[in-house]
Amino acid sequence: MKNKRRSVRHNPKSKIKVYCRRGELGLGKNLTDSIQDLSQTGARLTLVKELKKGEMVEVELLGIGHLRPVRHLAQVIWSEAQEEGRYLVGIQFDKALSYRDFQELVRANRA
Repeated sequence: MKNKRRSVRHNPKSKIKVYCRRGELGLGKNLTDSIQDLSQTGARLTLVKELKKGEMVEVELLGIGHLRPVRHLAQVIWSEAQEEGRYLVGIQFDKALSYRDFQELVRANRA
């Protein structure tokens, strides 16, 4: 099977804080349980509520080097039910993370 990813994925540690909220306005509760991986173009998240393929979310990423969170709109590309009422989702950002922001987030994982 051919890898269709446009960018390299990194496995983040707990040093990145991620907030995922349903809709384009970023209102409502944070649905994030944990982040599984991150690339410049998207992420794989474990959520506490189900999101359907095609839904829009606002994602905030906060690493050690950031004074303010990096905010992006994203679309749910796929979603799978997991154990204990959790959902694994793949999201694609509307715009790629800047190289600088991505490097700071990845560096936060290695600190």
